[in-house]
Amino acid sequence: MIKIITLAFLCILLAAQVKAQRVVALHSSSGVSVFSSVNPFIDAYNAANNGDTIYLPGGVVTPPNSFSKRLYIYGAGMHPDSTQATFPSVINGGINFINADANHTHIEGVQILGSLTVTSNLQMTGITVKRTYIQGLVSIGGSGSANLSSNFGFIESVIIGDVNIGFLTNSTFANCIFTSRIVQSKGNNFENNISLYQGSSSFSTSFVFHICDNNTIKNNVFVNTINSRAFNGSGNIISNNLFCATAPNFSGSDIEMNNILGVPQQDIFVNQQGNSFSFSHDYNLQDPSLYLGTDGTEMGIFGGIFPVKPKYVPINPHIINKNIAPTTNNQGELEIQIQVAGQNN
Repeated sequence: MIKIITLAFLCILLAAQVKAQRVVALHSSSGVSVFSSVNPFIDAYNAANNGDTIYLPGGVVTPPNSFSKRLYIYGAGMHPDSTQATFPSVINGGINFINADANHTHIEGVQILGSLTVTSNLQMTGITVKRTYIQGLVSIGGSGSANLSSNFGFIESVIIGDVNIGFLTNSTFANCIFTSRIVQSKGNNFENNISLYQGSSSFSTSFVFHICDNNTIKNNVFVNTINSRAFNGSGNIISNNLFCATAPNFSGSDIEMNNILGVPQQDIFVNQQGNSFSFSHDYNLQDPSLYLGTDGTEMGIFGGIFPVKPKYVPINPHIINKNIAPTTNNQGELEIQIQVAGQNN
């Protein structure tokens, strides 16, 4: 759900740019409210009702301690190159869901410096995280076999910490970049991702997919070179993936087909090295025609249903250029030029 941006909201954006304020805008059925306090995100959250939209500015904001409302949260963007006019929207902390009233929350265009978590044994559905950088973990845990969360979507995002999802099923991770492990995934879909995780033969839990069963794993790129540390689990369908490893340890009950093995890492991407993520890297394939997925598009993050949008620009109107005079002119007027580009996806 996207609400049509209003002239009033554009004026708010401009005011924030001119005054260098962190202005958070709340869109609700009753109109637009703005918050420019010490903690404007928290104040906007406290004033919000289920179904409202919160627009975060470029710069750093502190999040609420927990989330128990269904909200649509949009930032100015996560990529430094596309947010030179505003700076990235940075959430200085984590996103912690504690109540199923937050089902169907949408988060897009932000950097999260903490983790994204669902309280243990809380059954949630329909959370979407798109074009978002998560510096910490994704953690959806619990005990027993009940209260599984489902129908989450992590799309065009970067996740630095472990993805520990023992209590998440029927969910999709598409066109994402991972730098750590996938842990205890059961019955989820992983497509057109890049895994930079190397693992270590010295640690018994350092598998790329650790204790993961019955997942669909297709059209991904894995730079791990340790054959014995690719998979730990069973019943996975593993197809049309690109591996640096020469003989990944598929289990006897995995179904594997059309995978390409033993490709040197330096031959895969246009500009990438090592096992860490960098915004300065270019994760395009050197020759996409050599590595086609199950749908005929290229493997990796620029193929599939959700090819990564250049510079991860979010769907909300995007400030791409600003020119604000340092002083007023002879008539006491401050000359301002700000270019805003609409987005259609």
